[in-house]
Amino acid sequence: RPPEESGGSAVLGYEVQLQAKCRSAVEHMGSEWLIIFDGGATACAISSLRAGCKYLARVRARNAAGWGLPCIAVEVATAAGVPDAPTPPSMGCSEPTSLGVQWEPPAHDGGAQLTSYQLEVAQAAPCVCGECNSGDAAAVAGAVAHSGVGGEAPCLLALEGSSVTMPLQGDVRSAMVSDLQPAATYFFRVRAGNAQGLGGWSAWVRLRTA
Repeated sequence: RPPEESGGSAVLGYEVQLQAKCRSAVEHMGSEWLIIFDGGATACAISSLRAGCKYLARVRARNAAGWGLPCIAVEVATAAGVPDAPTPPSMGCSEPTSLGVQWEPPAHDGGAQLTSYQLEVAQAAPCVCGECNSGDAAAVAGAVAHSGVGGEAPCLLALEGSSVTMPLQGDVRSAMVSDLQPAATYFFRVRAGNAQGLGGWSAWVRLRTA
């Protein structure tokens, strides 16, 4: 709302300032007050915020004499969203027919408790996109369907087409994958879930059985 006292001159505009108050939001925009609106309207929409985070907001008005003092800051919060991607899985143990893998949780849980993970396992497969040099060789640089894995870039379309997904309930950080082939290469990635749904996948990693 406009100020009760305009200082004897018409209000010319408003400035809305925002300050992040949770760790994920601070990492996203810093800890200083930021100007996110400057104009004549008495309402504005703020975009590009982090899900499930708290912020402080304040407003000040301007007339011909300059800017007035800001109002008392109020706390606002965004709704919860899906988690960020966890760290890529790493080797816990390697046996001839099984692999133990582990990972770290997402840097931001989306503002809701983590309730599950999905671990995806795939074995190198022949190229299906037509842009690989071979099924498990370096791919065309910059190709959208590819991503580096352990120094090489297998065909991601082939990996995704031959993968198996293991659902894991709870905030777990490791899993044992069995029924594998000895001395074989497998690819792993993981994603986390909360009450809002599943977040994005981590990068693929290459692990090998004993």
